[in-house]
Amino acid sequence: MKNRTLWVITLFLISMFSLPALTPAQQNAQPANSDAQKLLAEANRLAWLFNWPAAGPLYEEAEQLFTESGDQKNALHAKIGRMRSQAETFPFVDLSEYLATELENPLVLNDPKLKLWILSSKGYIDLEIDLVSAQRVWEEALAIAQKLGDKPWEARASGELGVIAFLSGDGTKAQSLLAKAVFSAMANGDAAAQIRFLSLIGQGLSVLNRRDEALEFFNRALKLAEGTKDAAFPFMAYEGKAELLASMNRRPEAITLLNEGLRQARIQAKQGHEIQFLILLGKVYADAQDHDKALEYLEPAGTLAQKLKYYRVLAQAMFELAQINLERGDLTKAEQWLAIGLGASRRVGDKYFLPRDLSTLAELNFRRGHVKEAQALYEEAADIVEGLLVNVPSPYAKSFLVAAMSDIYLGHFRLAVKTNDPHTAFWILERVRGRAATDFLRSVPLDTSKPAPPQSPLEKEIARLQIHLMRAQTPAERRDLLDQLYTAEAKLAPIIGERNSLTRRVLQDPIQLGKMQASLRPDELILEYVLDEPNAFCLAITQQGASLITLPAGRKRIEELVRAFLTEVTTKKSGMKEGRELYSLLLEAIPGHADKLRFVVVRDGELHLLPFDSLRNTKGQFVLLSHVVTYSPSASALYFPRTGRPATQPTLPFLAVGDVAYDQPVDSSGSSDTQASPQKGRTRGLYDLAGAKFPRLPGTRLEVVNSSRIFGKRSKVLLDRQATEAAFKAQPLPDFAILHLAAHGVADTKFPDRAALVLGADPESHEDGLLQAREISALALNAELTTLSACDTGVGRLQGQAGIANLVRSFLLAGSKTVVATLWSADDTYTAALVKQFYLNLKNGQDKGSALRNAKIVLLKKFGDQALPFYWAGFTMTGEGASRLSLPK
Repeated sequence: MKNRTLWVITLFLISMFSLPALTPAQQNAQPANSDAQKLLAEANRLAWLFNWPAAGPLYEEAEQLFTESGDQKNALHAKIGRMRSQAETFPFVDLSEYLATELENPLVLNDPKLKLWILSSKGYIDLEIDLVSAQRVWEEALAIAQKLGDKPWEARASGELGVIAFLSGDGTKAQSLLAKAVFSAMANGDAAAQIRFLSLIGQGLSVLNRRDEALEFFNRALKLAEGTKDAAFPFMAYEGKAELLASMNRRPEAITLLNEGLRQARIQAKQGHEIQFLILLGKVYADAQDHDKALEYLEPAGTLAQKLKYYRVLAQAMFELAQINLERGDLTKAEQWLAIGLGASRRVGDKYFLPRDLSTLAELNFRRGHVKEAQALYEEAADIVEGLLVNVPSPYAKSFLVAAMSDIYLGHFRLAVKTNDPHTAFWILERVRGRAATDFLRSVPLDTSKPAPPQSPLEKEIARLQIHLMRAQTPAERRDLLDQLYTAEAKLAPIIGERNSLTRRVLQDPIQLGKMQASLRPDELILEYVLDEPNAFCLAITQQGASLITLPAGRKRIEELVRAFLTEVTTKKSGMKEGRELYSLLLEAIPGHADKLRFVVVRDGELHLLPFDSLRNTKGQFVLLSHVVTYSPSASALYFPRTGRPATQPTLPFLAVGDVAYDQPVDSSGSSDTQASPQKGRTRGLYDLAGAKFPRLPGTRLEVVNSSRIFGKRSKVLLDRQATEAAFKAQPLPDFAILHLAAHGVADTKFPDRAALVLGADPESHEDGLLQAREISALALNAELTTLSACDTGVGRLQGQAGIANLVRSFLLAGSKTVVATLWSADDTYTAALVKQFYLNLKNGQDKGSALRNAKIVLLKKFGDQALPFYWAGFTMTGEGASRLSLPK
């Protein structure tokens, strides 16, 4: 399990980075008629900025003066500050016990401000050694701050409770508290708290592999620290950004940051941070396979962490040392390191490190031939992850968490392959893949009679910013608008989390393989791929049985071929050579595949971007000509729509949106002649949101009008100035059996929540025209079929074993049983012809998968050699493809 991003916000660093001091309001309340009072006031100011190296000597001098004058209360305050500045020179356990004793001091019990000061000090310390105690302490600190009316302290205490919630597995509560803490700090002018919480949020995003977003938060924290007078060195931002850069293969930059951070930690005697920088440097070299260099950093880090009893970083150091010894084959030493690390993880109660440690111990047991022990450890690790998923605030956040934990499931799957156990392999895959989607698909339908919640002021503000972003002309203007957009989206996150919590479903065990097989047709074959090295795998499932197949190549070779094939096809070439080789690796290796008409493909990695029906068999023929190919996020996502019954049946046949009135005028070169050669049509392009200009798509008018006629007079069409986001949302969406959206699309692999269909804007309704992924998944749909006749709607962010985050997933989450989407830019003219034939086939009673396949075959015959895969292969069907439409009359 290499190249793991640090999953948890290292709370040892949290305790090192920030211990509270008096707020500016409290500082002003201090009398300033003596040298000791002046020293204390200045020390408090610096401590409030987390600048402990500068505050420490002042506290020490003030403590001596107050002691000499008999001022016990201020002497104690200064003593706590002095000890805090020296905290990293002795074990936290000792300091925590001392602070607990002082909290019983009558002097403290009778002074709420002094008690708040000591509680917060203990709260930061206990984050490293005892989460239960830390929560209790911070809750008491929050209550005192609220009673005192101290808003800055209230915000800080709330933020720390958010961190504790995160580590305790309550993602919804953590998101809400941390986001609110950041914006409260902004309102209070608390720059130091902003730096801290921005760094923490960056850490959280980084461990979820949301790298571009994380980098933005780290850069903000660093910029704010640089611009704040007397601010402390931003250790957490340095650590987080360096680790992030290393994960992005920017190792030289990462090493530069880490070396500077290590230098500062040693200068300031910050041993906790010193340990963390040593660990991160060791990880960088271990990932580069320079194990000897890695050990130069990791071994002293582990020794120092053990000496100081810093359990969280001790667990991390031991894990990295164990990994190196596993790779070297020294199982005895690896087990020794793991035992120490696992003990540290359990002691601190960290739910994010523990699954990683357990799965590594499982791998070690398997190498020693202890299969049952390995199986039990993998199951324990997966159970802990399942517990974390219960409190994740949204389907997208859930998929990011699953993606971050993918290695745990992959290791467990390898064990099932080695023992040739398809039942366990299926259970493992269905436990991880499409978890967010299947939680919704298996649940009872939403009450579609209730109106959607009104748009919040923040959502309106985001819409306004996005409109301005599309119109921005200069990089500086776009940068400013993006900064504002980041801020608004971060404010919106806890609101969305609270909405989702109202309709959260209870996680259930995955379905059993036997039930899945019973739901299949005799002519169906599920192909569930797992890309790994040195070999990839396929779990092949039919009504009659299931088998695990080891493929003749690994992830690297397969994904290289996928990229080469897509380059050929998207540049309007045949891709013959690459298509044949991919067929031989992915399909020919599956025994009996040729006997099944229908392939349901559950993809992994870059296979999500591969249209299997465009591969070539040994005779050079397209798979399309012999098989119906559809896709599913997981086998479970296929099972539940088949076996469940909707609360209501759609009452209207068809809703279409097309010929959107974009700002750009219609180009005279646009053509709507469906009989024309495909090369003459307009391409529906992929656009960057910032400064984008969207040309009109005149061919979509005829496309949607012709389609609506197929399904009768009760169909509804939104065209031109009526083709707006607001008008679409205003329709009785749950009543329509088919939804068809013909427009431009924006795919965003960095920020998948921003992926969108570009409809018309409506200033009066404050809708920006961008029907984004997060908005789509909140819709209440009941559609048998949704067709996204727009570019790149099947493209998105790859998320390990959690699949792909794209617009298809959003429509499935919203309730559509089947989604047709595109993997690349769609030709306007050819799309209209394909869609028309597809709908005619459906109207004539063909099942959905066959209808799309036969539409492609008709156009292949019609255009002959001109119908290259570019023009038809990009259209894919995800979801239930074997059923016929049940259209309302």
